[in-house]
Amino acid sequence: MPGRTRSQDAGMFPAGAQSLLRSMNARAVLELIHRDGPIARSDISAGTGLSKPTVTLALSTLLAAGVVDETGYAHGRPGPAAALYRVRPASGLSVGVDIGHDRINAAIADITGEVRARTQAKPKRRRDTLVAQVHDLIAQLAARMDATVDDLVHVVVGVPAVVHPDGEQLSLCETLPNDGIGFVRALREALDVPVTFENDVNLAVLGERSSRQDAELSEFLFFSIGTGLGVGIVLGGQLYRGVTGAAGEIGYLPGDDPSVPATPPHDRAMIKDTLSGQGIVEEAAARGMDAHLSGREVFDRARLGDERALEVVDVIARRIAYVICSLTAVVDPALVVLGGGVGLNPDLLLDPVSRHVRAMSPFAPSIEVSQAGKDAVLLGAVSLASELARDTVFSAASLASPAATAGA
Repeated sequence: MPGRTRSQDAGMFPAGAQSLLRSMNARAVLELIHRDGPIARSDISAGTGLSKPTVTLALSTLLAAGVVDETGYAHGRPGPAAALYRVRPASGLSVGVDIGHDRINAAIADITGEVRARTQAKPKRRRDTLVAQVHDLIAQLAARMDATVDDLVHVVVGVPAVVHPDGEQLSLCETLPNDGIGFVRALREALDVPVTFENDVNLAVLGERSSRQDAELSEFLFFSIGTGLGVGIVLGGQLYRGVTGAAGEIGYLPGDDPSVPATPPHDRAMIKDTLSGQGIVEEAAARGMDAHLSGREVFDRARLGDERALEVVDVIARRIAYVICSLTAVVDPALVVLGGGVGLNPDLLLDPVSRHVRAMSPFAPSIEVSQAGKDAVLLGAVSLASELARDTVFSAASLASPAATAGA
């Protein structure tokens, strides 16, 4: 039987397979540098299991692509000082934006996720002016990094709305201009870079998780109580959004108090009608307190020992416990985190909420106040934006061929 020809061998081992292998090797090197850098070439070889020549080829590709650079030398080892490699921070800039009810917060991060600059403003109330305002805030942040909006790899925008699975349609967003109609498309066109929209409480979950840096925290709820209500749900370590993106819209649960007047077409008041900043005001007024007091002022009076204000706090704590018990019976989380303007009052709420939960239910998850605080949504937006930017940059750099990058 005649031997195989070189052309037949080439068919068995196509060039594409070698390209894929180089790409996988470069990505493995890049991920290790991101995780453990600054790191020496020999340690990269040991950490990835790749040979030193393979690591050298991958590094030459990544250096030429501009995603990795040298940052000093490792001393104290036998032989010549070894160069240390890191992911170049400016190789993938991203921005996170939190469009709140009364404040826009935005921050720019480098490819490692480190926040490099922040800004804030009071939101405009018309769609076109709000779009222009968000664009300008992002441009200002980019300029602080000697960049432009066009240089950004990804932007994540948190909105007080249900974001449908297509990432385009918003609902339940009364606080956005025109109920959010046309906002997603208009902002994407204005920025002309990849933009991801996400529900603000879902982002708060990501911000809380990044703040805690707890690898074991795989089942927990983030309960945001403030101007609006929402619960972010993490199951099996993953954010749960539901079929339509509306998971966690607990404001539409029937309320726990049948004496509260219902809003048509409902025959019973919804939780959103009784558990909010406005709900605090109404409970205070029902007890003869000044109807012009804000929810914050009612809580401040409770801290001073005002008996009527303390009664209001207890009612709000019971309603929070009602929601926690309802969710715990279904989800069985290890932890419930309280956040939002109302939730961030541990001195007043933690003890009574825990007491009411124990009285209502045999299930008793740990209940804590957010460690991310008022920045939870913004931190979550930044975390997601930098993760998406990193994946884009790493994928492009890993796919670059040595010949192409050498000639760049």
